[in-house]
Amino acid sequence: MSVETVIVILLSVAAGSVVKGLSGLGLPLVAIPLMAGFLGAEHAVVLMTIPGLMVNGWLMWSNRQHATVLPNLPVVCVAALVGAVSGAWLLAHVADRWLVLLMACALGFYLLIVATGRQPRLNATWGRRLTGPLVLFGGLVQGATGISGPVVAPYVHAMRLEKGAYLFMISALFQAFGIIQMATIAWLGLYTTERVLEGFVACLPVLVVLPIALRLSRRFTPRGFEAVVVAVLVLMEVRLVWKILA
Repeated sequence: MSVETVIVILLSVAAGSVVKGLSGLGLPLVAIPLMAGFLGAEHAVVLMTIPGLMVNGWLMWSNRQHATVLPNLPVVCVAALVGAVSGAWLLAHVADRWLVLLMACALGFYLLIVATGRQPRLNATWGRRLTGPLVLFGGLVQGATGISGPVVAPYVHAMRLEKGAYLFMISALFQAFGIIQMATIAWLGLYTTERVLEGFVACLPVLVVLPIALRLSRRFTPRGFEAVVVAVLVLMEVRLVWKILA
């Protein structure tokens, strides 16, 4: 592991941890593209699974009093399993361009609705009905690209949860994807000793930066937190479009 590699990992994950702490999402979105430019996409996705597991576990524990908010838990587990396993296989065998295009279209449509001021809202019934298909696709995208935020975040955002419930639900979904993705990556033989060590190195900036970002997020009003989430969704869309056009 070279010094340059360590620096790239530390800076990339530190930047992603700031966004994650403030909004509940964005760690892979920021860190993976930054690392992929130096290490390669597969390499970045694989090592990022380790700090991702720690971050989402941390946020779930911090907001555990909202654990009842996740609808249809058995459906979530099965859909996440099927999606993440399929996505990890795609990571090893297929280019992700079409998945990225589909993510960009879906997220762009959602942001267009938000921009009209209609405030999309899912009631409990529709939230349960859409859980399976969205988690299935989110797991597929997570396994293939390491980034499921553009699929999961609009769904959770549309449920209009208060801040703690939002953070728990989105972290729980990311954690379900991440655990299954890690198991599948291990089964496919994509982990190496060096990548595992790099993954643990990537945990260091999380331990330093995430608590600071979480403390800052507590100062936000509900409206301010909503604005941060929407801003991160916009950044996600810009990044996806940029990746398609590049």
